[in-house]
Amino acid sequence: MNLFAEWSRLLDLLGVPAEPAVLAAAPDSDDLLRALATLRPHARVTLLDIAPGLQSDQTADGLPVASPVQRVAFLPGTELGLPEDSLDLAVFDHAIDDVVVEAIAQHEGIHSHAQGDRGEYSARPRALRAYWRSGDLETVAVPAFLALVQSCLRAVRPSAHLVFHHRVLDAHLLAGHPLDLYTEYLPLARRWIAEAGLPLREVALDSFAPSWWMCLQRPG
Repeated sequence: MNLFAEWSRLLDLLGVPAEPAVLAAAPDSDDLLRALATLRPHARVTLLDIAPGLQSDQTADGLPVASPVQRVAFLPGTELGLPEDSLDLAVFDHAIDDVVVEAIAQHEGIHSHAQGDRGEYSARPRALRAYWRSGDLETVAVPAFLALVQSCLRAVRPSAHLVFHHRVLDAHLLAGHPLDLYTEYLPLARRWIAEAGLPLREVALDSFAPSWWMCLQRPG
């Protein structure tokens, strides 16, 4: 899958303005940022750090964007602090799982550290598996996820979009993510948002598989 090409096509499909303000949570790839740098070089990008204490490859000097980048940290249950009606696009590229894991880690008091998670026996994957097996995962993860979506919803302009993308990464499975949960993050997120009754409508994306892509629009 050529995600750079997919993100490039999506930016045009959604009619993203020439100089957009974009919130981007893309912890595992820079394909979205490269697409913005290529097609929207004057984009004003705010990076959402899902696990701010963990080591990140997205250093300030190495980001493939032309404009200066700001950062905002995700702290489960808190507001992002973004100005209302300030964003043209909010994107979560393979970030739903990170939001869930971070919510559980905070609930368990598992602190971030520079070495990150090193295999299936490290603290975060073990806690994730335990919550999934016990049936308690949604009790902890859903409020944190919905608070994040609501914070983004207030920040996006009318008629702007929130885009969620998920894919299966072998490295995450090897790190201990349960397969039956890992492949269902996007359907779960879709259900959580629908059950919460948030003022968002899903937009069908031609040739983008709904099992891996979800595009939501704030009513104009």
